[in-house]
Amino acid sequence: TRPVIGSSDIIKNLARDNIMNFFNKWYQPTNMTLACVGNFKHDKIVNLISNLFKFENKNSIAIQRNRPIEPNQNNIRVNFKYLPINEIYLNLAYPTCDTYNQDTTCFDILGIIYGQGDSSRLYNALKIQKQLVNSVGVIPFSSKDNGILITATSLSADNFLIALDEIIDTFHNKKKRDITISEIEKARLIVEKEFIYQKETSAGLARKYGYFETTFKDETETDLFGEQ
Repeated sequence: TRPVIGSSDIIKNLARDNIMNFFNKWYQPTNMTLACVGNFKHDKIVNLISNLFKFENKNSIAIQRNRPIEPNQNNIRVNFKYLPINEIYLNLAYPTCDTYNQDTTCFDILGIIYGQGDSSRLYNALKIQKQLVNSVGVIPFSSKDNGILITATSLSADNFLIALDEIIDTFHNKKKRDITISEIEKARLIVEKEFIYQKETSAGLARKYGYFETTFKDETETDLFGEQ
C-alpha cells in the first residue's frame, strides 16, 4: 500500500513543472463533468464556462487511465501497518458489486443496519453493550469497478482480538444474520430521507446530477436509483 497523496519525500521533491504537466494532461474539459443548478440562463452559463476552460493545449478526446483489473479474491488477505499512535485502527472489507448492479442498494441497506447510527448492530454490540471500541461503522463503497463493504473500527490494543471475533461473528453467525423487517424498513427510510434531502438544495442537486452523469453518463439515473 501507499499513501493516497504520496509519501512526504515525494511531496517535498515535487517541482512546479511536474505539477503543471500533470494539470495540463488530466485537468481537461474532456475529462470533466460540470453540473449547474440554479436560476440562470442556459446559453449564458455555457458560454461563460466554455471561455473559462479554454486551455492552450486542450484535448479533443478524453484521456483514459488504463486501470488494472482487480483479480478475483479466493483467500483472505491481511495487511498490518505499524504507526506511532495509541489506538488501533481495524478495517475489514468484503468485496461487493459495481455501482451499475442493482444489488448496490442492498449493500447500502446492510451498511446502515450493521454500522450506521447508535442503533446499528455493531455500534450497539461493540460500543454500547460491551464497550470494546471507541468507534465503529460500516461503509458501503461502490464505483465503476467492483466495490467493497468496509467495517472501520478504532479501539485499544487490549480489545483487538475480542472485537475482531465479535465483528466476524456478527457477519457470519447464522443465528445473527437474520435481518428483521423493521430493520430493513428503518434503513430504507434513512436512504430515502438522504436521497430526498439532497434534492432540497442546489448544491445537493448539483452533486447528485454530477455523480450520475459521470458514472452512468445519464443524470436521469437518479430517478431509477431512487425507485430501487
